[in-house]
Amino acid sequence: MAQQAESSLHRASIGIDMSAKDRREKREDTQTQHTKAFLDFLPPWVLLNLRNPKSWKLFLRSWVGSWAALILFLPDKSLGVLGNTAFFTLLSSIFLPAYLPIQMFFILVSTLVIGIMLGWGIGAAAMRAALASRSQVLLMSTLEKVQSRYVTDPIPQMLPREQSLFFSAAGLADPEALFTADIFQGMFLDVRSSIVFGCFLGLGTFIFALVRAYAPGLTMMSVFGTIALDIYCTFGPLFPTGEYNILNSLLTSVASYVAIAVVVSVLIFPETSNHSCLSGICAQLDKLQGLLEIQSDVLNSTPEDLSPDKALLKRILALRAAVIGGQQQLTAKSKYISSEVSWGKWSGDDVKGLEEPLLAIMVRIAGLQNFARLMGKPQLPPCPESNHPNQDSITTSSVSVTREIEQPQGVNDTYLLRHLAQQNRLAEANHTLEIQHMLPLLRDSTSDLREACAHGLVSVKETLDFINKYRWHRNPNLDGACSKSLDDAIERLSAVLSEFKDSKR
Repeated sequence: MAQQAESSLHRASIGIDMSAKDRREKREDTQTQHTKAFLDFLPPWVLLNLRNPKSWKLFLRSWVGSWAALILFLPDKSLGVLGNTAFFTLLSSIFLPAYLPIQMFFILVSTLVIGIMLGWGIGAAAMRAALASRSQVLLMSTLEKVQSRYVTDPIPQMLPREQSLFFSAAGLADPEALFTADIFQGMFLDVRSSIVFGCFLGLGTFIFALVRAYAPGLTMMSVFGTIALDIYCTFGPLFPTGEYNILNSLLTSVASYVAIAVVVSVLIFPETSNHSCLSGICAQLDKLQGLLEIQSDVLNSTPEDLSPDKALLKRILALRAAVIGGQQQLTAKSKYISSEVSWGKWSGDDVKGLEEPLLAIMVRIAGLQNFARLMGKPQLPPCPESNHPNQDSITTSSVSVTREIEQPQGVNDTYLLRHLAQQNRLAEANHTLEIQHMLPLLRDSTSDLREACAHGLVSVKETLDFINKYRWHRNPNLDGACSKSLDDAIERLSAVLSEFKDSKR
């Protein structure tokens, strides 16, 4: 009896453990389903970056740079050094995050600083011209008025802060503070000076707008040049004397972030433009392989599965958009690749030479997706009966007398085109050539060709990845394996293509 009781307890405990395990697995499966359901609502470009380790590395580098810029202007000592525009330390980290390769980042930072200096130069010229245009009589009278107010008006109507400034000036403790307060209250504004600053502001803004329009690569220079000029021409009319160091605080704040970004770019996942471009090309080949392999799903589906509201067509369009966006990023990176200094198996010109063939492959594979879009195109409705006596010939008169019918969403064809499409569908049905009958033939006849193309992309991607990872040393065994893999892929693709042209087509 005791043994039976123990065995029953043992079976019960096992049952409890199994049920607890089943509940735990079920709960984990539910959480996984909820996570997938949440990810499905995210845009495709967000999903691609969430699943890409390189994107996380760039995010970490930019995140550290922005946090360091934020912490820098929190202490009072830092604020005393940075000045009134200390917030530009953080703002610069948002304008130009530290996500670029080192030398490319240096180039963009250089254009940023040049833009500030150009804005500073135009603002200084505006200051000099404005001082020359000021009315000296009005300036002297304003100065006398301000000086007399210090003596004859013991307690003017002021705000508490202004009263403290006044009393400190009256006690000769800080007379410059009250003079500064009068400047920023607009006591020394002059119409002529303001007009000159306004003219220089318009001229400088027009110059920077031309730079932004005709040289998009210098957009950062144009933006920061416009900011510097705005600051100079906004505060410049307030000063009765030459103040050519208005932008000291701005340049100090920007220089502080530049120093942070340089340190972060060098210490956290550093890379060159050469390495970044090759990584981008490998990522593009992965996406192109995905576009090519998704053709198997297209050929195994029905036209209803490829309607615009179905998941398959959305996946295809998302991959296609990711390929186009990746190509645009590669084009932007490769502009400066030939001017950088890097050590590797391939030079910048070698990497740049891949652009044209990669673009050709991208256009062909991306264009292949039009087949899926055509399959999922809404079917044309049957044509209404025409009152024309000759039903076999469709003329302009018969089209004009037919009544207008409702068309499905996404179809804007005329009556004549709909009639021709209907006749074409009838002929396809009579000869068993409808799309559902042709898809198995397409799938079987192109299977070897699609596999060979995908295998070729994989071989090219592995070779480029090897060249990019082992940049500084050679390995004859691995080099030979990559060369052999490429040769085998070329031979296989040539053989399959010849077979397709000769018999399977």
